[in-house]
Amino acid sequence: MRRGLLSLGIGKNPSGVSDRGTGSEGKDRASTYSLLLDSAPFAVLSTDENGRILTWNPAAESMFGYSLADVIGLPVTLIIPERFHRAHEEGMRRMRQGEEHRLIGNTVEIIAQHATGREFPAELTLSLYQDDGRTTVGAHIQDTSDRHAREANLEHLARHDELTGLLTPRAFLNTVRECLANAEKPGLLVIDLDNFKSINDSLGHLAGDALLQSVAVRFRLNSDPNWRIARMGGDEFAILIPGPCSEEEVGIASDRILKTLEEQFLIFEHQFSLGGSIGAAVVDDDVTDAETLLLHADLAMFAAKKSGKARRVFDDAMRSEHARQRILQADLVSSVEKCEWELFFQPQVDIRDCSLIGVEALLRWNHPDLGLLAPASFMNFLETHLIAQELGDWIINEACRFMAECRHAGLTLPSVACNLFPIQALSEKLSSSVPSFLDRYGLEPSDVEFEVTEQTTLKSDKENLSHLMKLYDAGHKITLDDFGTGYASLATLQTLPLTGFKIDRRFVADFLTDTPSEAIIAGMIAVAECMKIEVVAEGVETENQRARLEQMGCNKAQGHLFAKPLTKEDFIAKYR
Repeated sequence: MRRGLLSLGIGKNPSGVSDRGTGSEGKDRASTYSLLLDSAPFAVLSTDENGRILTWNPAAESMFGYSLADVIGLPVTLIIPERFHRAHEEGMRRMRQGEEHRLIGNTVEIIAQHATGREFPAELTLSLYQDDGRTTVGAHIQDTSDRHAREANLEHLARHDELTGLLTPRAFLNTVRECLANAEKPGLLVIDLDNFKSINDSLGHLAGDALLQSVAVRFRLNSDPNWRIARMGGDEFAILIPGPCSEEEVGIASDRILKTLEEQFLIFEHQFSLGGSIGAAVVDDDVTDAETLLLHADLAMFAAKKSGKARRVFDDAMRSEHARQRILQADLVSSVEKCEWELFFQPQVDIRDCSLIGVEALLRWNHPDLGLLAPASFMNFLETHLIAQELGDWIINEACRFMAECRHAGLTLPSVACNLFPIQALSEKLSSSVPSFLDRYGLEPSDVEFEVTEQTTLKSDKENLSHLMKLYDAGHKITLDDFGTGYASLATLQTLPLTGFKIDRRFVADFLTDTPSEAIIAGMIAVAECMKIEVVAEGVETENQRARLEQMGCNKAQGHLFAKPLTKEDFIAKYR
């Protein structure tokens, strides 16, 4: 609808009804119509051709604050805001001259004025009546304040997160776009809360929601008035700082936000600290849109988490790494077809006498331009890529081929362990394809083990785990890799069909000098003994580490102390 002036439409006659008919019939009709006007929920009024009020129903009295006696004979401009008077007079002039009026027969949005001077939105419908050379203008007017309030509320809900009242991701990005369109150079922060999931899991979702609300309040209270704050989802927030904004300024802003998290939170009588990781970015020559600026801040946040620092600002090193990642992702599609993948094999030994008791197949990418790449260079995007299923099958097939070649070479090798991508572990294809690989190379289920990550278990339910259970029931060993480094709890050991778990190298690296790490390893070994499952220590690099692990009761290990990952040929040559 068009927003315009309150200009009375041109209506039938002052009562809005034809006066044809005589006697009692005409009187009854007029009486009926008068009752309808008196009970109408919207204002009905009429004026003469000069704009002076002729009729005014009770709804008009209520809507505008003037009684019938107050307004009869007065200009209708008393209910029109002054800034629209000139346009109204021009419309009435055109009507008197017989020109076509664009508002006749249409419903338009207008701004009306109450007797107190208060303005309010309304809808106006106009009509015209001429009789004996006289022109009467009639209108009915409906106050739309409530509807506008509802629409404003809906718009607010669409733009603001229901839980925290902060901007939604969509509204936030639109705000960033507006800044960039105005040639501003804003700064952008992305904040990810530390340990939120563990708090949410231990205290419940109500406590988690209360914590997010408390964080949002702190951010508001400790931010500048012109900052725009959003909840991007889960425990991630973003802040837009209007420009021009420098790297130094976003660094200072990041420190302010981190400081707001230092003071302990009190939620449902539980007191705890909450840290955060912040990535910051500013507009540079590479930033042409809101999505790129947000991506840069995201990359900086992930870099902060990875480096163990509280905050990082997007820099040239991250830009180069991101460009490298984009090249790798583009090259990933054809990598299987071009046979660029290779398996390396790292021995697993009995820690007591260093005898060979198994081997883990480790993936490497022979990239044509970048050389031999370890998983850290590609695993973060490979796991969710479409080729993960195809490449995962290739890994199992090649590991089985390696096992058969070792046997043919006279090498006694108990088993080979394959790492499963999440998409493999949760696929029904897994339990049907593995037997075909075994048959192809004359192997038994006990010859091939499978390793799954904690992240895979977090995405699983009982139904999804049924495919792993079939492998377990068939005689394959199932090992939980890197246990204790993610979000999985001890309950994971009960829900998964496990025959063992691996102690991550991060605990092994410093457990000789770090009491907490040693206590964690001791706890893991104790859990494995109680559950009668195997435990493997990864990343063993020194004799002192080996000896201490043996004392603690860990009998299986792998690491550079025993052998680094080897090619198939080097492995067979070394252990034959």
